Amino acid sequence: MLAIIRHRFTYAYDTSSIAITEMYKNVTSSVRYTGLTSESFPIQQGTRQGGKSSPLLYLLYVNELIKELESSRLGMCMFNVDLCSPTVADEMVLVSFSKSGLDQMLALCYNYAMKWRFEYNAAKCAVVICNSPDKGHSEHSFHMDQQQIEIVDQYTHLGFTCDKYVSTHLLIQEACRRLRGTFLSICNIGIHPENLNPLTSRTIYKSVVIPKALYGCEMWSNSSNTDIAKLERAHRFCLKYMQRLSPNTSNLFTHSIINMGSIQSIIDYRKVQFYGQLCRLPFQYLAIIG
Repeated sequence: MLAIIRHRFTYAYDTSSIAITEMYKNVTSSVRYTGLTSESFPIQQGTRQGGKSSPLLYLLYVNELIKELESSRLGMCMFNVDLCSPTVADEMVLVSFSKSGLDQMLALCYNYAMKWRFEYNAAKCAVVICNSPDKGHSEHSFHMDQQQIEIVDQYTHLGFTCDKYVSTHLLIQEACRRLRGTFLSICNIGIHPENLNPLTSRTIYKSVVIPKALYGCEMWSNSSNTDIAKLERAHRFCLKYMQRLSPNTSNLFTHSIINMGSIQSIIDYRKVQFYGQLCRLPFQYLAIIG
């Protein structure tokens, strides 16, 4: 039985490797524009757009660059954990404490791109200089080969906007907009509180609206009381709307009757969950102090 299991495992492995090879053999593509389709042309590099395996295959392709950046010790490092190049699919961030460090990391990326025949688009890249005086930045410049990379006050990465002050003001403003907007959009497509039990509306609100509005809230810090108050008002608006309550209804009554906590408690709970996930990480991924 053990031999049969091993044989099946080997067969499955060989089959998957053949499938990936065949998937990218003799691949052609064409361009369609204004109703016209171009002649087919061969695709000699890259992964399939929208393919489920494409992000994993790309990470395998770029893994050597990530290892090279980490071993250079030019980027940010906390204790024994390298944080110089957090990467998700083809979205990479370079983090360094100095201009010279970032310049050298950009050079490593450019050289790797030249070696493996792909290009960086400097126009889609940006540099954010955090927690530094505004004066003196005019003489700073960053380049990818001959292309200059723009210095900006804020940049959005994976839907998470970071500004040069590492502030959560813009993030909370966007969360308020998403909280109201997503909830009202759901109501307008026919899932209206007038036709639903409030408990059903609460379930939809918790499973769809809250995750979208509070995306990335685990990383929020130094939030002002004013910003949190705006978020609480948007939260209470949704709770009162789904229960068909008057805007003048007591906040305590609004929360308790539907058994829904404040937005601050929801954010704190998500932060604790995230902390728990970090604590359960394998030992080799944890920072060791001491």
